[in-house]
Amino acid sequence: MTPQPQQSAARPPLLSLPVRVFQGLRALVAFARTVRNPEELDRIFALADAVGPDAQAEAEARQIPAVAAFLDAPFQQGVVDLDRCRACPPGSLGAEVARLLDGIEGDPEVLDRPVQTHALARLQRHVEETHDVWHAVTGFGTTPAAEVGLQAFYVAQIEAPPSLWIVLVGLVRAATLDRALMVPMLEAVSQGWRRGRQARALFGVDWRPLLSRPLAEVRAELGVAPVTGALAQLHTETEVALQVAEPAPLPVAA
Repeated sequence: MTPQPQQSAARPPLLSLPVRVFQGLRALVAFARTVRNPEELDRIFALADAVGPDAQAEAEARQIPAVAAFLDAPFQQGVVDLDRCRACPPGSLGAEVARLLDGIEGDPEVLDRPVQTHALARLQRHVEETHDVWHAVTGFGTTPAAEVGLQAFYVAQIEAPPSLWIVLVGLVRAATLDRALMVPMLEAVSQGWRRGRQARALFGVDWRPLLSRPLAEVRAELGVAPVTGALAQLHTETEVALQVAEPAPLPVAA
């Protein structure tokens, strides 16, 4: 189901110019560092934090119904309970989350950051806590292109500025440092945006009671058409494929 356009609400006064300039400089520095080291999670956190919450950003976020509902009644879902997911039935949402995290040797506790009281900090915390579940539901794997595709899904659903910055990081890195990623990145962004617009709102869903349910059933209820093929691969799978495809060294002449 395609989300209906929201009417624009009156915006609060802009912050002072010096504050805006400072926030912009912080974001640009974090952006440059993330382009060079996109695999380092602390760089991603720094980029998200540098975007900076303010009154205008909160007002704009509230124009998204799912976000407004969460901000009015926030709840802390907690990071993924990996042991519980491993105990879920085969074919369930929880089993898929466990397969994904075990496949990349992921540690959900890495996302267990200190809780802040600001409304947008709670929003960002919810995004981080549920990130691995969104991977499982949407089908996006953990290759660089797949991660960018999932961020495009976020942008389509909740218009999150940090996610848009991460999409830009992926595209700039592909254009400047790794040209082989250009087509996969563009395809991932296209797939993530289109599928995010078609699906029901995933933000604000309490995933805990859904973990034991069949994954196909959860996807159907949320209107999610999962990605397949290369975008569904884990980065560990692509690394193994590259190792297998690597040609044997030429024999050294006596």
